[in-house]
Amino acid sequence: MKRWIVDILAILFVAVVVGWVGMQYGRQSVKGHSGQSDAIVGKGVPVQVRLAREGVVPFEIVGYGQVGPIPGAVNVYSVPLESKVDSILTTTGQRISKGTVLMRVMPSPDTLLMLNQAAEDVAYADREFELVSQRVSMKLATESELIQAENVKKRAQRMLDNLQSRGLSKITEILAQEDGIVSDLPWSPGAIIPPGSPLAMVIPIGQLQVNLWIETDEISGIRIGDEVALDSIEQHGVQPQRMGTVRTIAHQVDPATRLVNVAVDLSDDGYLLGQYVKGTIKENSPVGLIIPRSALVAKPNAMVIYHALDGQAKEIVVQLIAQSTELAVVRGDGLDAQSQVVVQGSAGLSDGTKIEVLP
Repeated sequence: MKRWIVDILAILFVAVVVGWVGMQYGRQSVKGHSGQSDAIVGKGVPVQVRLAREGVVPFEIVGYGQVGPIPGAVNVYSVPLESKVDSILTTTGQRISKGTVLMRVMPSPDTLLMLNQAAEDVAYADREFELVSQRVSMKLATESELIQAENVKKRAQRMLDNLQSRGLSKITEILAQEDGIVSDLPWSPGAIIPPGSPLAMVIPIGQLQVNLWIETDEISGIRIGDEVALDSIEQHGVQPQRMGTVRTIAHQVDPATRLVNVAVDLSDDGYLLGQYVKGTIKENSPVGLIIPRSALVAKPNAMVIYHALDGQAKEIVVQLIAQSTELAVVRGDGLDAQSQVVVQGSAGLSDGTKIEVLP
């Protein structure tokens, strides 16, 4: 046989062998990939679950606010006639004792004019009464005229006595009627004070409260009489914690802050007027199903959890009753104390998604 024919046959043999080996490798590769894909399709989304349990969760409600007076407890000092501030002897925030001189006031020019006019009216009425008395004795006037002059004299005297009894015929000291804290001194020396306007305001000792501001969704957990732990914000860790009790809960949302005011009575006077305070109220939630907070999934219009049931994720809309740092108390149709809820892997789940529960 010619050599070139042998070479051609050898080349054809090698090509057949290489082609057969390639076909066998391709089949094994396709089979391997096909088996792997089938495994992935068969497993579902891996998740971790926890059992729900019935009970209550302790939680804290925290609010921040300032120390201020109890409404209606502030004593306001004023004078009934127009006056002028002579001197101020106390300062705002000063703690005072009963009898302390808060300020000195004196009659204003118009009040002095009124007093002088009243004194002149009394002097004129006295002279007129004497003249009428003499004329009656001389049979030149009647008893009726005498009575009329006497009435004019009495009215003038009453007017003068009334003005003088108000204490503005001279410099007058405004004295504190109780132990307390000066909360406001709205005038300065030399100012003319309209009649009845406040000269000074004093908060009696023991009449302070803390006005806390609380989130609207937490108000339902607070009750009148609840204990509140109070901590100074400026002196945290230095000033000791104090206790108070909830006195009032506002039924109105503040339009500026969107928060609700909770007034807390202080057990003592250890805080300063206007001091910033943090208040903590410890409560127990209503009875419900306790689940980890990680199980909650926020939807646009509802809060949901995923119940692992028969290898699928069942979406359940829940009512969030309360929550702490790690736990939440919920209620929902189809959810009970033995339900397995998804706590990890819920991202991307939807109702009916196939899942695989990991140990």
